[in-house]
Amino acid sequence: MKGLKTGGRDFPKGKSANPGGLPRTSPQIKALAQYTREILREKLYAVHLLTEDELNARMKDTKTPGSEKAIISILIHAIKYGDQNRFGALLERVLGKVKDEVEHSFQRPTIIIRPNGDKVIMGVEEDGE
Repeated sequence: MKGLKTGGRDFPKGKSANPGGLPRTSPQIKALAQYTREILREKLYAVHLLTEDELNARMKDTKTPGSEKAIISILIHAIKYGDQNRFGALLERVLGKVKDEVEHSFQRPTIIIRPNGDKVIMGVEEDGE
């Protein structure tokens, strides 16, 4: 096969190595992007304590708004299939991303200043000593 040689594999010129492209975003996650945090929070709080049967009944009801149906659809999918990605996307949209807090601690070097003003860095000073 003629073409560009990359890592021991030949790819034909003009043909994609990934013809399927990126994975598709689920329609429920696309629907989430259209709503503001306040609307989503209001809708999620309205349905988060319902049972699976009650959620299914709301989905079948023609009077249920589309925004609520999008949230219910994600909740049902999470319950049935353990879909953490959709549920995580919903929670991040409603609550915001959780920030990880990391504590940084550095050992400080000992700096000796000579009478002529030169600085000499000596070893590392342990905390509390």
